[in-house]
Amino acid sequence: MTINKIIKFRIILFLLLFASVCFFFYKAIIPSGKIIYTNNFEKENYFLGKLSPNERLATGDKKIENIIIANPVYFNLYTPRTFDKAILKYRYKNTAKTPLIETGVLVDKNAWRYDLQPVENRLIDQLSLVWNQIRDGDEMLLIRPETLGGEYGINYSGIKDFILNPPEFNKIAAYNYNLSFNYILDDYQPSESITQDIPALRGAYQFFVYLKNEDLYLDFIFYDLNKNKDSDDFDIRLYFNDELIDFKRIEDDNNISDNGEVSKENNFQFKLANLPEGAYKIEVKANNDIITKIIKSRHKKMAFIHKIELFNAGKEDIKLYTDSNSIQATTIFPESLQIIKVNENNFDINETYKQFEILTDNYGASSEILLQKDGLILSGDGVFAFSQYSLINPKIKKADYNLDVNKAGIDYIIAKYKSPLKTGEWSVAEVEIDLAQAYRENNKSSFIISAPALKQEYNKELYFDLIEIELSGRGLFDKINDFWN
Repeated sequence: MTINKIIKFRIILFLLLFASVCFFFYKAIIPSGKIIYTNNFEKENYFLGKLSPNERLATGDKKIENIIIANPVYFNLYTPRTFDKAILKYRYKNTAKTPLIETGVLVDKNAWRYDLQPVENRLIDQLSLVWNQIRDGDEMLLIRPETLGGEYGINYSGIKDFILNPPEFNKIAAYNYNLSFNYILDDYQPSESITQDIPALRGAYQFFVYLKNEDLYLDFIFYDLNKNKDSDDFDIRLYFNDELIDFKRIEDDNNISDNGEVSKENNFQFKLANLPEGAYKIEVKANNDIITKIIKSRHKKMAFIHKIELFNAGKEDIKLYTDSNSIQATTIFPESLQIIKVNENNFDINETYKQFEILTDNYGASSEILLQKDGLILSGDGVFAFSQYSLINPKIKKADYNLDVNKAGIDYIIAKYKSPLKTGEWSVAEVEIDLAQAYRENNKSSFIISAPALKQEYNKELYFDLIEIELSGRGLFDKINDFWN
């Protein structure tokens, strides 16, 4: 080979190397601030991962598993840089006719909490065909036709008019809409002699308390199981009308190993004076290493929101009350398998890691739950309390598949929701996701597709043909300009 040919060959190699470096540099920084990733289930995508876990999936006419047969499923998005917003586009076939499909991004790893947004809500879609509708962009108000001009009906000029002049609290349901009310209990009198008998709780939880002419007083005793290597700092947050008004951080016990050496018990008191009357939400943001052994409270009204995980501490004969229409129960401990009683019906929790569903259909009335022992995870669409008098739920009913609008006496539904576009059997939905609070680890974000009514034993399917994510954020020149300024 002549010297000229060698030089030309080296130049070509250099140009190829330079082009490759430029290509990967461009992919890493994405200077425009916008990019689209697509998964059509024909071949694997490095940036947009496949659905998982495999046991909740099946393969149809695609090369990669794309049929959801059980709830929920997840996928990861790898991005070398951060973005502000994602628009998720799904093309799917709801052959299961599952009544609710939601999606979202992981925002809290410790509580395993996803910021869920609607994909399809069949209750709202069906009611939209027969109820009166007021729409403002993605916001909508559905009004039962019989209420217009009726005994208690109000003719609203728009959604703002509805918010300023709402009907009775128990006549409204909401979906994906933050509708706040000044929740006041008539004839409520505080008491300092009340104590709550609450079993040991594991991990994160939230609960309501009601205050009137009294100071907030909560006394916690925590300890750390030290079964994982993460730092076990955790937070206690206080909210009023969905606004954060106080925040406490409890530091780790300095044992960040997974040696299983249980820490000593730590006492923490949450006290706050001069608070206005109303319902307050307390959120304990902790991972599953943190056990709340005791919560002492002076407040008569105290109810846990949606989910409560009872640690297997050996406590027996536990009584709870709930206003949930549907209860889910599961356990990971063989020793916690048991028969639970809900009202007058017995339910056999006879398998670990399986979620058992119990319908109460109480629609506002309370149901009594009797547990033989602890170690169960209970969840529902309402609240849980350890005495019947303690039940309090200042939240408006959720307009989802658990709600029977006739039995519940609902006449108004307010929602932020856009129905998917239908083309024959296929549906196309676009969902906007705020990535500002998304949890990222190793440049990956976790997304969920949730269809709560979809269960493997029902032999029904949710068929996905396309997942597309359009990401947008600040461009390279915007960042350079910010840095220069």
